[in-house]
Amino acid sequence: MLKEYLQIIKKPNIWISSLSLFLLLSSASTWVFVLPIFLRDLGASQEQVGTAYFAFLLSFSLFQALGGFLGDRYGRKKIIALPTFILPVVYIAAAFSKDWITIMVYLTIGNLIQGLQAPSIYALIAESVESKDLGLGFSILEIAISASYVAGPFIGMFFSSSEQGIRNMMILTGIVMIPCGFLRWVGLKDSVEHSAFKIKIGDIIKSFNPNLILLLFAFIFFYMMLDATFYGPFLSQYAKDQIGLTNSSIQALIMLAALASIFFNFINGKLTGKLGSRKSLIIGSLGHVLLFLPWLFSNNLFTAALCFIPSYLFMQLSYIGHDTIMSDLTSVRTRSTIMGIFSMVPGILGSLSPEIGSRIAVIYGPKAPFYMAVVFGLIAATLLVPIKSKRI
Repeated sequence: MLKEYLQIIKKPNIWISSLSLFLLLSSASTWVFVLPIFLRDLGASQEQVGTAYFAFLLSFSLFQALGGFLGDRYGRKKIIALPTFILPVVYIAAAFSKDWITIMVYLTIGNLIQGLQAPSIYALIAESVESKDLGLGFSILEIAISASYVAGPFIGMFFSSSEQGIRNMMILTGIVMIPCGFLRWVGLKDSVEHSAFKIKIGDIIKSFNPNLILLLFAFIFFYMMLDATFYGPFLSQYAKDQIGLTNSSIQALIMLAALASIFFNFINGKLTGKLGSRKSLIIGSLGHVLLFLPWLFSNNLFTAALCFIPSYLFMQLSYIGHDTIMSDLTSVRTRSTIMGIFSMVPGILGSLSPEIGSRIAVIYGPKAPFYMAVVFGLIAATLLVPIKSKRI
């Protein structure tokens, strides 16, 4: 198995995409997991944090369809590399902003830019490996992401415990974007047959078969689930307010889970190949969200980690299933565009989770958003069951 991974990781598009994403996320995850607490310290209320996160998550989705179309039309490399050079200005400006609204405006712009890039990154990974190795290719990317969630929170444990520390880490994020941009521009390669396609609307419409339509609805609830569990503001808020964890302990929790997933993702890639992408997505989604239920009754870092770590591992399995099923069900010609649509539409609706969750938390208590996530996860899994394809 190690030999197979080494053969794939030697491909420039694989290791450069993975390394640059590792650098980006390592620097950002020094502060992003305690961002809701930071916003509250600057004066934002529970509802305002929810609204801020709605805009923050929405922004990542808004430009994904456009980014996917541009990637298919002008080549993946340009859409991945060039916008990276704007990010240093955005993050450094956020660090020097005084109020939480201005900070979130800049961070939202940063998310818009990264959303523009995302479909081309995943399409480039898919096109750099053979179809039988898709699970391995995406698992390498997920290993890089998990490694960044080890490195970033570890640094954040020491430097993001204060307001000024978080601002300093935002500056670091901006600085790290500069070598990331050059690495992507110099090292990534568009294969000749994939670059500069002339995409027609008819090609996109023809791609929407019954499987893809059903998958689109499943993805909507999948994204709503994740935006209520891992990516929304509720994880860090609940950990601090109800479990009693400090900022450093929250960072440690994320770091421990990500560290475990680095090793687990080596298995996930092969497991997705054996189970198929659909089953991996179903099992990963249900395992992730259901393990949040006992997590809600944790009372210290140790008991929180016992539930959160396996939940995070299942989430990683669902991600590899998510990425692979999109590659399985799309053609090379319109892959980036379809991936963009399938990230944009579910992402827009998924970003409503923090807004809805914040309001029901005020009425029904802090556990309510996580119960809401369980409902979303069950709906997503149910919608995935009927999807049929020889390749999944």
